[in-house]
Amino acid sequence: MLGLSIILVNNSFKLVGQKKSEKPIHISGQVGVGYEYGLLPFVSNAQPPQGNAFSNGVLGVCYKGVPLTFNYHYSSVGTISGLNNYARLRFDSQSYRKQLKEKLQNYKAEKIQQLTDLQGYRQKIQQQLLYLDMLEKGTVSNAQAKLPELPSLNKLPFSLSSIPGFELPSEELSLPEINTNDHLPLDSLKMPSIKDSLGFNEALGNRKTQLLNMLSLLQKAEGALEQLKGASLDSLYQSQEIQKDLPGQSKLKRILSYTDKLELGLCYPDNNVFTVARTPVRGVNFEYSKHNKFFAFTHGRTVNNLFIGNNVLQNNLNAARNLYNFFDFNNVESGRRITSIKYGWGAKSGTHLYLGVLHGYGKTSYLDSISTTKEHNLVGEVDAQWTINKTNHLAFSYGRSYIQADQINNTEQSAITASFFDFTHRSNAALLNYKLELPKTRTEVSVSGRLVDPFFKSLGLGFMRSDNLRYEGRLKQRIGKTFKLSGFYRRERDNLLAMYDFNNVLMSYGVGAELKIKRSGFAKVDLRPVVHSMDAEWIVWTFKTIT
Repeated sequence: MLGLSIILVNNSFKLVGQKKSEKPIHISGQVGVGYEYGLLPFVSNAQPPQGNAFSNGVLGVCYKGVPLTFNYHYSSVGTISGLNNYARLRFDSQSYRKQLKEKLQNYKAEKIQQLTDLQGYRQKIQQQLLYLDMLEKGTVSNAQAKLPELPSLNKLPFSLSSIPGFELPSEELSLPEINTNDHLPLDSLKMPSIKDSLGFNEALGNRKTQLLNMLSLLQKAEGALEQLKGASLDSLYQSQEIQKDLPGQSKLKRILSYTDKLELGLCYPDNNVFTVARTPVRGVNFEYSKHNKFFAFTHGRTVNNLFIGNNVLQNNLNAARNLYNFFDFNNVESGRRITSIKYGWGAKSGTHLYLGVLHGYGKTSYLDSISTTKEHNLVGEVDAQWTINKTNHLAFSYGRSYIQADQINNTEQSAITASFFDFTHRSNAALLNYKLELPKTRTEVSVSGRLVDPFFKSLGLGFMRSDNLRYEGRLKQRIGKTFKLSGFYRRERDNLLAMYDFNNVLMSYGVGAELKIKRSGFAKVDLRPVVHSMDAEWIVWTFKTIT
């Protein structure tokens, strides 16, 4: 096979006619264009030599502080629909959060400096109060003294109203009128006592009250700044009010700051267990979490990412309900359309309770080109996790499905597509998982059990095996910084309702070791025997080294 490729690289791009006050658009990445000719292993039903023109690229775009990633692949031979002729535009939430946290770090440093300025200003007021006490007690009695000038909040290098969590009083601190004339500075010791001035004591009391009120106000402002000083960047990130104070932080950017995932094009949803997961979707995928609330939305068409032709299956699976014909093999535009919504409370990686629903629509089979029967799929899901403490985690998921065909020709199919809320119908799925993490010994243990009823179907799951009961246990142990041991045991069986004359029982177990070789690669060895119905055994060895 002969091949030719050209790589085009562009590191920065500035929009023509851009204003000086605006930031430029930065584009970085690479674009490749090529042609291959010869024996192409992925081209079926064609005589060699074959030719294929292709192009692919990955571009990073940053516009006004919003980082986006665009990648695509095009092939003139569109055999494998899940691998070629796709495009994806993704919002880089990790880069955006890192950028925003840097702004918050600078914002926090600015507020700490304001706290220092405020403390110095408060000390001046305390000095004036001390001087007024000296006047009131007669300590300064041999000078014609005048009241000190009332400090003005406008002389601060910042506005008190800009302090988060602090509000200025509605009434302003006004300067009282003083009926004293020609009071000389304190360094003059030849004048009569200030007690001879009419109304001075009354003005002194008013000024003292005013300074005490201002001192109380500044102490509250300092408390708000002290609280901000002790806050973590994560807590500042979650504060909508603080984000408003950041320069250039528009309403759209504040929404993006809580966006965990935003993909357009070829998406890979992974926020569900029994609705949509482990299958590529051409459409939109969105995740949003704010103030302990979570929302996820997925809409699009499922995509086949397996290359299995009808000649391999020998046309035996065209009409049967099975794993393969849940994919869109030949016509992606006519694929199954799915819409999934998930909403709940709590962090995705911590304690939470989520509710999800999926609606799917498409043909009953995509291997049979003659079939025109359509079906609707409704799946509900409850996803809960309890983080008991730092070492113990318990997760539970429950799903229930319902499929209704547009054309029902027999009573058996009507029974299978029973009402969604008829719990006597076996269309349930459940998963229970417990994980134990021991940081001191660097040990991780997990045990799980999963039940998928024979009639549970979800058009959003590409690799979910129905009529299956599985038990599984896993162990991971790290030894030092470069060596890791792992082991697992799994047992599963089908024919849960005894509808057939035989049962399939699979048991698999294995051990593995992984060694990291400096920074450039690793070596990995796995031993995994598989036992089917206790009659046959296969041992698979894998050894991989990457440098």
